[in-house]
Amino acid sequence: LIAADEIDFGFVTLRDGQKTNDEYIPIAQEELVLILPSSHPFCAKAVKGDGPYPELDPSLLKNEPFAMMYRTSTVYECVEEILSAAGVVPYILFESPRAFTILEMVSSNMCCGIIPDSPAIHRPQGVSVFCLPGHPSWTFAASYRKGTHLPKVSRHFIKLASDYWTGAMAALHRKDQENRVS
Repeated sequence: LIAADEIDFGFVTLRDGQKTNDEYIPIAQEELVLILPSSHPFCAKAVKGDGPYPELDPSLLKNEPFAMMYRTSTVYECVEEILSAAGVVPYILFESPRAFTILEMVSSNMCCGIIPDSPAIHRPQGVSVFCLPGHPSWTFAASYRKGTHLPKVSRHFIKLASDYWTGAMAALHRKDQENRVS
């Protein structure tokens, strides 16, 4: 729709290799995180890292069922690369277009998953979150057609979205830190 000049701008999540010739205004980096049922024995194998959550080696999960985002999604490619680098060929229990569905399945002790660490995704009880080695991430950005003028009101809206996202991510990490301490 951006390329066809049907909309002025849109919000996208993508990796650098997926960018088109359009313009991009970065809003946030969303780290991809590993999620396990809180009762899973591998939760105890996590180590303190430099991210907002303890770090867990995904190679431990070689024989675990996974819930994945659907195959044509950007995040599916990311997860596939992460698991492949760890030597994991996942047993895919199911695919979903929604990260929340994956969280629900993990909280039901059915599987594990890798999803974006996003304040837009509510986390149910019974899910533990872990950073992955190397802290893989993708960019949440506003995009508009190259060579076009983005009106001041659109730029202001994008700035508001960026400010909101930054504050929401900080609040999410504070809440998770408080939950780990208590």
